[in-house]
This record gives sequence, structure tokens and C-alpha cells, in this order.
Amino acid sequence: MKKSTNCATYSILSVKKTQLIIFILCIVLSTSTYASQIGLNSHDSIAQKNKGVKLHPFVQVGFNFQNLLVKQQSGNRADQFSNITSPSIGLGSRLSYFGNLKKLSLDFSLEYNLRKTKFNSKFENNKYLIYGTEKLRESIYRLPITLNWHLLSDKNQLYIGIGGQFSYNSFKKEFSILDYSDKENFVTLLIYDGIVIPKRYNIDPIIKIGTQFNVKDQKTIFIEAQTSLERNQYSIVLIENESNYHQLFSKLQFGIRF
Repeated sequence: MKKSTNCATYSILSVKKTQLIIFILCIVLSTSTYASQIGLNSHDSIAQKNKGVKLHPFVQVGFNFQNLLVKQQSGNRADQFSNITSPSIGLGSRLSYFGNLKKLSLDFSLEYNLRKTKFNSKFENNKYLIYGTEKLRESIYRLPITLNWHLLSDKNQLYIGIGGQFSYNSFKKEFSILDYSDKENFVTLLIYDGIVIPKRYNIDPIIKIGTQFNVKDQKTIFIEAQTSLERNQYSIVLIENESNYHQLFSKLQFGIRF
């Protein structure tokens, strides 16, 4: 019966993940269709047909840094995690030059981040001692949208952006074990069960600062630093004792805009 329940749960999660990917692909395809219909084949035609609105697709790679911030933790609890860096890739577009508001632009993208993290936890009181270890493989999809303000108008532009992002965490537990020692009855148990509960869906605020350098053929190279606070990202449970963490997610990314 338990196996059937697990299979049903896995099937539901697989369907949700498939629906999310189809939804994102529909957005990308709809944007591409709209662009082709209104003649977004060159920057000149964009300016003429959309009163100065331009669409600039871009590709980017990033180096990510994660840091866990304690939300809730008991005094006898100790948690550690490894691998604070991971790579990411992304595709997106920038909408710029909205009429007379030439210092504004809007960025939206789809990003993929793969990382492996190891968690070690310990809790002790006068009755028992618990050690827990778990290794997670996380595939994270993020959809950030930012409104940018361009501080300079020369070829090397500096800009800041604020907005929000939707994220989906498709994680897999690669290894987990719980070592439980009962001090009163002198009993030790090894339990092969997960201790980490990542949050699957998040909607969080983000802020970024960047600069761009115009190159030939209307291409632009850009560098950005971005940070976001992903709230209630992890819960780590040792039997009856639980700690909760926010995640401060920072990223340095490089890309080319067309």
C-alpha cells in the first residue's frame, strides 16, 4: 500500500513538473510568434512599428552562491551544509526604450541551476543523541523578471533592477541516514530516511546591478550581480526536532545580448 501511495505521489509531481515546462514553453513560443508577426527582424523596424520599443534576446551563464540564514533553531541543534557554489545557464529577452522613457527596460528570462548539497545535523538532550546526514541533487528552474533603471546613457551603461522571480525545485535524495542513540535504554538505531525538506515552489523579490558594453553588429556584452532572499527554503527534521532556514541566493552572471 505504501509503495502504491509513493508511486501515485511521484506521478502527480511528474505531471505538475510537465505542466510547468509546457507553460513556460508556451510563453516563449507566444513571444516568438508575436515578435515575428509585428516584424521584429531588425532594430530599425522595431523602432518604427512599436514607437521605440525594442526586443533584445540574450543568453547568459552564471556562478551562484548560496548561504542559509536561520529562521528557527533550538539551542542544542547544530546544522552544517556543503557546496555553496553552483553553475547556471539562462535564456531571455530585454524590452527597452518605452516611448520617451529611454532609461527604463524590462528583463525576463528562464534559468536552470544544478547543484549538489550535503547536509549534516546534530541534536542532543538528556534523553537521546541524533546525527543526520543527507545528500541532495537539486535541479532548480527560475523565472526572474526585473524592471531596470539605466543610470548612464553612453555606450558603457550602468543599471540597477528590482523585481521578483518564480522558482521550482525538482530535487532528488541521493543518500540519507539517521543515527539515533537512546541514552536511557542504551539503544542505537540507524534509520535510512530523509531529514531535509526543500521547498518546491517560491516567489521572491530580487535586486540586481549590472553594466553593459556595446560591440559591433548591435550586440551587447553584459555583467550582472544579483541577489534574492528565498524564504523558508529548507526544513531539517531530526525525529521531533526541526530547524528552518531561509536561503540568501546571490549570482554573478555574464551574457551577450542581441
